[in-house]
Amino acid sequence: MIFLSRCPARALGLLSVELLLAALALQVLADPARAERPEQVYELFVRFRSDAVSFPAHDRGNGAAFTAPLEDAVVLEDELADILGDLGARSFATVAPSWRHLSGPVLNHRGESVQLVDFTDLYLVSFSGSDPDYGAALLSDSPSVVYAYAPHAYVLGDFPDDPLFPQQWNLHNTGQTYEGEDCEADLDVNAPEAWEIAQGSGTKIGIVDSGVVFHPDLEDYLDINLSYSYYYGNPPWYVDMRDHGTKVAGVALAGGDNGRGIASLANTPG
Repeated sequence: MIFLSRCPARALGLLSVELLLAALALQVLADPARAERPEQVYELFVRFRSDAVSFPAHDRGNGAAFTAPLEDAVVLEDELADILGDLGARSFATVAPSWRHLSGPVLNHRGESVQLVDFTDLYLVSFSGSDPDYGAALLSDSPSVVYAYAPHAYVLGDFPDDPLFPQQWNLHNTGQTYEGEDCEADLDVNAPEAWEIAQGSGTKIGIVDSGVVFHPDLEDYLDINLSYSYYYGNPPWYVDMRDHGTKVAGVALAGGDNGRGIASLANTPG
């Protein structure tokens, strides 16, 4: 709208300003870069409660992977359907399509009941938007969701000072040469990225193998009272005639960042 004043010069000035703004607006709308700008999309790993979301049109019995649009999803609870709709859910991709979940608990070698984790309801879900942290928080509050998180990129900290760590391409592959062969960069388990999130302190694991011999990198983490050799019986679990169980134990839980030996996936300090 143009407001005319008693001063013709002022009216013409306002007209010039409005014409200039209109021209700028048209230029922005006609900008090819703006018109071709892709829609913002983010992804979340979401594990739903059992049967909270299903896809009748997609057969999971043969372990086949699939990516399904939101329209193919049957959502059990209206509350979850509203959240997915509000967040602009677009598609669901299976994360572990060949997972075979054992219904009910299984027994370990001590006869104790152990409940395995079920990954059949874990999906990589894409959403329209630009705030994955908000989406993850909203989904995590839903009783139909076990957990939801965004696959963030992390800035790596200092690497362990274990002298053999540069050779451990399985943990951190920079394309280094190992035993005369060039490794393929980034073909690894992304251990340093995982260490920025958590390390293995406080978690007990079992090495089912040929025994474990005493080693300075392992001695602080072995529990003699819980140890048993399936190969030799008990005792002596601490004999490793095949030289394999000790290596497996070392890769799993050797003391890390202690200036000796290797680093482990747990990277526990010691």
